[in-house]
Amino acid sequence: MSDSDRIIAIGRACGVTLDARQVEQLLDFRSLLASEGIQTGGIGPNEANRLIDRHIGDSLAYLLGIREGAGAILDIGSGIGLPGIPLAVARPDESVVLLDRSQRRSDVAKRGVRLLGLQNVTTRTQEIAEVRERYPVLTFRASLPVPEAALVASRLLEPGGSAVFGLSRRRKMPEVPDPPEGVRFDVSCELDGILDSPFWLLRMTTT
Repeated sequence: MSDSDRIIAIGRACGVTLDARQVEQLLDFRSLLASEGIQTGGIGPNEANRLIDRHIGDSLAYLLGIREGAGAILDIGSGIGLPGIPLAVARPDESVVLLDRSQRRSDVAKRGVRLLGLQNVTTRTQEIAEVRERYPVLTFRASLPVPEAALVASRLLEPGGSAVFGLSRRRKMPEVPDPPEGVRFDVSCELDGILDSPFWLLRMTTT
């Protein structure tokens, strides 16, 4: 299976039909990850040979926890644009904010946004504690421990909103702490047999 077909298959498993332009954008982003992503430490030096499964596909898996028509996504600790940029490619009608405190990594994300011609993405270099706006969707890719992410979610989510957290890529179900008051946790195992290992997804909703 070609890399393009692989991306199409992963997208389909995540509920989206990616057209040729979107596939091209994701392949271009993969090239950026392989160069500047590794150089800046945004991903590990041994990740170059598994970028589709562990970074592109891993990011698209967040779609399984995000309802269509959500409107806006705040990607917290986005770094070089993961999972936010693949989400913005797959959901061009949603606005995506890439938030990170590192100027160096945010600069890589900005170049990625320009390279892919994404009109629905903005980047912010800022501490999460300084964010005051509320959003319908938050995403976390191991940027915070689950208890801290839940507290951020309770502060920044709009009523009825949800936060999506990538828990683990191991086969064994990860341990999940009890949610704080006012937050509900739902854990699911996704894309087993589609990606090179299962994706454990935690969806946080306010109660």
